[in-house]
Amino acid sequence: MIALLKLAGSVLYPLNLALIAFVAAGLAGRRWPVAARRLALLAFAWLWVWSMPIVAERAAWSLERDYPPVAATALPNADAIILLGGFLDAAQPPFAPDPDLNSAADRAWFAARLWRLGKAPRLVCTSGLAPLSRSSAAECPAAARLLQDFGVSDSAIVVEAASRTTRENAVETARLLPPGARVLLVTSARHMPRSVAEFETAGLTVLPAPTDHAYRRGRPFAITAILPSPGALATSTSVWHEWLGRAWYSFSN
Repeated sequence: MIALLKLAGSVLYPLNLALIAFVAAGLAGRRWPVAARRLALLAFAWLWVWSMPIVAERAAWSLERDYPPVAATALPNADAIILLGGFLDAAQPPFAPDPDLNSAADRAWFAARLWRLGKAPRLVCTSGLAPLSRSSAAECPAAARLLQDFGVSDSAIVVEAASRTTRENAVETARLLPPGARVLLVTSARHMPRSVAEFETAGLTVLPAPTDHAYRRGRPFAITAILPSPGALATSTSVWHEWLGRAWYSFSN
């Protein structure tokens, strides 16, 4: 069921919607040439817009605005630090002997820094094998090795590798901690609204520790801000993923 929902949601991502529209325009070209050209033009414009860095960053800001960057030293102490997965693929020897980090790897660095500052005695990494993932193994066992490389003591790391979604992250993590435990929740800023809601519903007292911000206040304008960029499209896709996830959260509660 979870895999089907994720697959259905991915159809609504900007790139996939544009591709569907291009295919529809191609199929309708002979019978309705004018409408087909307009649909193709609309698909092109849609894809261009969501591939513009300035649009992607502004869209990310809609999720990040309540969770601005905060210095690790300014965050309060807690019972545990919770690190949400989504920042690496597990190793797959011999072709990939080490875990492969992605753009959200700021999460691991920030969580490790919080631990080294003494903000909490335990660091819980929560993430298993996500639905439709092409990874060969759960994420957090591999993340534990990275955390150790960042200076976190092995005895302080708690691995939760059964969960597949943000909701399951919250439920499974809550089982490892006392009811109402104060937790520093580390994840990407645009993922924070949904994550806070899920972890509070699971009975934990959440102290947001956002990182990996896409929006930068005061960034100077350049012509590249309106030119299509694969990175911007990836950011837009992550924003759409969060918008859809929040819509599903509202519907299912």
